[in-house]
Parts: sequence; structure tokens; C-alpha cells
Amino acid sequence: MFKLFTRWLNYPNFFRYSFFIVLILSIIINIFMIENDDNFYILYIFCAIFLEIGFYNRSTWFIALLTTLVVICRSFLIPDPSYNIISFLIYLLTYLLIAFISVGLMKNVQKVREDNFELTKALVNALDSRDPYTLHHSKNVAKLALTMAEKLKLSKDLCNVIRIGGLLHDIGKIGIPKHILTKPGKLTDDTTPLRVLQNRLK
Repeated sequence: MFKLFTRWLNYPNFFRYSFFIVLILSIIINIFMIENDDNFYILYIFCAIFLEIGFYNRSTWFIALLTTLVVICRSFLIPDPSYNIISFLIYLLTYLLIAFISVGLMKNVQKVREDNFELTKALVNALDSRDPYTLHHSKNVAKLALTMAEKLKLSKDLCNVIRIGGLLHDIGKIGIPKHILTKPGKLTDDTTPLRVLQNRLK
């Protein structure tokens, strides 16, 4: 279940649509179907969470405005005899807190993804600088592998994994000395990559 949720975090549009669907569903339930029943307040909490994850990259005012709209709907559609302005402000502060925690978590997830991609690019550049004869080879392999994966109609996540695998498929060359990578003749027993690594570990 956790893996499925983290995969959904890659698609903010899913949470945007979910926000509107759950908000409309909550309003319909409270107006037409289950009047005077306050057990459906949880739907408004889900609305707030979906809102912040889906619109994490929008302005603070936009998120605060939509969060206030959710709290107004909850306040007016779920009756509470003891309800007053203090209750409204407490609900609003609670929902805003949920909002900004969710936004922070989503921004952190996106930053980790961007950092991973930047690390992959840095490794590819380091690899290309080690072996000038295969310059851009990794990028070409990744492009070709991605094209084949898309033709096979693989999922977006799997296509991304295949693309990164294409970029990093020669990463082992980073640990091989340049004079061996560019050696014009055949490798001898002393210059095979495995022997070089064994010698380094001694």
C-alpha cells in the first residue's frame, strides 16, 4: 500500500482530481443524503490532504484560500449546536496546519526525485569524461531504451527506471584507470578490470 501511495506522489494531477471529486462528494452527502450526521467530517480532511499534495507548487495564498473553502463547507454542512467563530478558527488553523505539512512533504519528495536525477546526470558526465570514445554513448543508449520501452507500452515508472539504467549501464568504467580504458591493444591478465580492482583492494 505504501509503495502504491509513493508511486501516486509522482502524479500530482491524480490528487488534484481527487480533491474536487471528494469535495463534491462530501457536499452531496451532507446536503442530500445524510443530513444531521457529522461522521463524514473525515472526507473534508481527505479534501485538505489531496488539495495540498495536488497543488503543492501553487502559491501559499492559493492553498490557504482553497483550504478556507473546505473549512467553510465543513462548518456549514455538518451541523454542530455548539458551533461558533472560535470553533471555525480552530478548524481553520488545524486544516491549514495539515495543509502546510502536506505541502512540505510533497516538496521534499519532489526535491529528492530531482536530486536523484541530478546525481545520475553527474555520474553520466563523469563517465563520459573518462572515456572520450564513448562520449554521449550512455545518453544514446538511454534514449534508445526509452523509445523501446514506450513502444512496448510499459508504465511511466518502468520507462523511467529503464532510462536511468541506460544512462548508468557503463558506470563500472569509473573505477577503471584511463590507461586501461584507452589501451589500443588487447587486455592482458594484469590489465583486465577485475584484476585492477583486485589489486586496488590488496
